[in-house]
Amino acid sequence: MKKFLLSILALCLASTAAMAQTSDAVKASAGLYTGDLYISLGEPIDDKTEVTGQQTVELTADGASTIQFALRNFAFGDLQLGDIIIPAIEVALQNSKVSFGEKEALRMTLGKGETAIDCAVKILSTSSQIENNKLVVNLDITWFFGEEQTPIYVRFVGDKVEASAAVKASMGDYTGDLYINLGAPIDDETEVTGQYKVELTAAGANSINFALRNFSFGDLQLGDIVIPNMPVSMNGTKVTFGDMEPLRMLLGEGETAIDCSVKVDPATSYVENHVLFVNLDIVWFLGEDQTPIYVRFNSSEWVGLQHVSIAKKTGRIYSIDGRYAGNSLQGLSRGIYVQDGKKIYVK
Repeated sequence: MKKFLLSILALCLASTAAMAQTSDAVKASAGLYTGDLYISLGEPIDDKTEVTGQQTVELTADGASTIQFALRNFAFGDLQLGDIIIPAIEVALQNSKVSFGEKEALRMTLGKGETAIDCAVKILSTSSQIENNKLVVNLDITWFFGEEQTPIYVRFVGDKVEASAAVKASMGDYTGDLYINLGAPIDDETEVTGQYKVELTAAGANSINFALRNFSFGDLQLGDIVIPNMPVSMNGTKVTFGDMEPLRMLLGEGETAIDCSVKVDPATSYVENHVLFVNLDIVWFLGEDQTPIYVRFNSSEWVGLQHVSIAKKTGRIYSIDGRYAGNSLQGLSRGIYVQDGKKIYVK
């Protein structure tokens, strides 16, 4: 009986030690890593493969023994494919090395619209590890294109960095009011367009990625506005954004896509006590014309303002300042209008 009880006690102690070691593995792996990304289409990566660019990987704890892998703003050639996120990856610590458990390939869609790709993503556990705060990850991506399957090989090699207080204070998902004005700055009379979501994720020790999701104007569905690698710093209790050059991008798809530049106004944008306030200056390039679009996001409560959703009905026409102008072009003043997702010139 005594031997049996001792055996049970030993088993419990061994199990507790294993749980503690697994927990240490999560603690050792969780964090932000910046480094080099290698991409090869069709052929495995070798010593001759050149660096595609600098990239950030974020590993976060999502269980007692598991982590979530996030490769932000993945791009291949001209394809902007967004984030590769793989949850619930088992990790184990042996001596000073963290290893990744075997996991089935995860089917996902990367990118949006016509440029989206259907694929399966798998971390190669045998060649991926963390040691001495250096992360090496090999991803096997299978691109399904009709009946064809094309392998994309991806490798990330980076060092762990400590996120600054500003990055930690700004990271998160924000929902709140969005205001949009064409041609005239936003003021107290500007009505709320609707509820939107902004995501701020770590891009480096002192920078974040800004993403305004599912941006639309009138009937124009313009997709995500993503600004990577925005510098942030603490100014008292506020997180302020560094000054950056306007980022040229194409929003939307096909005939309704707009060529524009986007810039966060650093003088009036900040995060404080988990409240995000951002002013975006967008310049819409339309032939030789340049039309300013002013956008404001505020995740705090604004007393007295009411949410106004723009109804999406076939034939509705919106003016250059985003106001409903009826269902007929007859009698409209000269200018640019939007009807059923198409830009219309009235001469």
